[in-house]
Amino acid sequence: MIAPGFYQITNVFAPELLSLLTTQFDDVDSWETLTTTSKNNSVRYQLGLQLHSELSQKIHQALLPIQTFAENVVAHELYQNSPQLWEDTVGYINEPHCDVSPNLVVNVQVYLSPSSAHNTGTCCLIDGTWHCVPYELNSGYIMIHPTQVEHGMQHPVVDQRRSLYQSYRGTLVASDIW
Repeated sequence: MIAPGFYQITNVFAPELLSLLTTQFDDVDSWETLTTTSKNNSVRYQLGLQLHSELSQKIHQALLPIQTFAENVVAHELYQNSPQLWEDTVGYINEPHCDVSPNLVVNVQVYLSPSSAHNTGTCCLIDGTWHCVPYELNSGYIMIHPTQVEHGMQHPVVDQRRSLYQSYRGTLVASDIW
């Protein structure tokens, strides 16, 4: 635990799945583009329908221990949203914010590319202090109640920041608000 409700995770994916996810950035045509913002150098992709069942199932199985851990922390069942690939390039910085989706309970982000800047990981403001998870390949964080915790980056990307983002909601039906 880095701080209450903010946990560092390491060695998240087996080498085969990590390699498969890494290659997905070379074939994003099979993913749906959610947002592309040249101003802040980021692109968000969501699994396309043809990949949804196979790859989504592999991701879900790999993250099941994390989901179970989070369910124990929040003391209720969680429902997986669609996995996303996030690609952030030089200069990108995720300004501190709280998420807004009304049914969002847990965020998980796993870093999928190496970086020379370990200080580009995600940070949370908890009890007036910033707590950060380093940006390291196949590691990341679990954040409980991201709608209540200010979080973001303290330093801009200097090379590349690729990651898998998986969120969990507390309701069976997903919200249209993100």
